[in-house]
Amino acid sequence: MVATVDHINATLLHTSHQLQLFTWIYYRADTFIFSWQEILAGQSTLLGLNPKSNQSTHSLSSLDVLWQSLAANSRSILRIFYAMFFHNKEPVAFWDLFSAAKDEFLVSSDTALRQQLVEFSDHRILRWKRGEDGNEQLVGCLDKNLIEKFFSEKGLNLDML
Repeated sequence: MVATVDHINATLLHTSHQLQLFTWIYYRADTFIFSWQEILAGQSTLLGLNPKSNQSTHSLSSLDVLWQSLAANSRSILRIFYAMFFHNKEPVAFWDLFSAAKDEFLVSSDTALRQQLVEFSDHRILRWKRGEDGNEQLVGCLDKNLIEKFFSEKGLNLDML
């Protein structure tokens, strides 16, 4: 078997037991060739990324790529968030979203919810802000028409509240 790994910590991929079983032979073969594929992937228009302005312009296809990578609970949290956001027409308080997600048995702690929300924030689906009362609030970054169309394609709606 021949395998390649392009990572500084490649030797940490296997446990010591696995290393003994396979008796890998490491051969370093640096090419120092600039990896254009990685650079182009970072500026992916399919994912809606605009590196010049640090803004995103999501499309149905970019949302679908994200949706496919999410676990079922994360998908439900995303749906609940946008249902609350568009229903109230104002930022969603973190603790309100936590209560709703906990009631649906999607998360058991605020830390678990924060991990999901960081993922959404990284993909520019929502952003955090501090409310006038000092509490954390969440603001949706996506257009209502886009979200409604996306969820309707998935056979879901935002009329949950």
